[in-house]
Amino acid sequence: DNSVKARQEAITTIDRLIETLCRDGVTTHEVERAKNKYESQYTYSNIHFARRAQTLATALMHNETPGDTVKTYRSLTPEIIDNTARTIFNPSRSSTIIYCPQD
Repeated sequence: DNSVKARQEAITTIDRLIETLCRDGVTTHEVERAKNKYESQYTYSNIHFARRAQTLATALMHNETPGDTVKTYRSLTPEIIDNTARTIFNPSRSSTIIYCPQD
């Protein structure tokens, strides 16, 4: 069946990508690029008053200031990301769930 084959290919591809990430890690360039993209999206999303109010309310609810999230992302290093990836993507703690909605 094509759908079974497609699911297995997707699982194999994801597993291969996770293995590569855990083995090779991320580069400083990749981390900086992700930080810049996040900060840019965060900044531009807060241009409108309603979104800015929502950001402020969420920050206050978590006892933070609106800029804390950006500071947290800015503090990330390749080493932190690599260690976290190896912890989260540990194959001995992995499960695969395949959701197939009924038509």
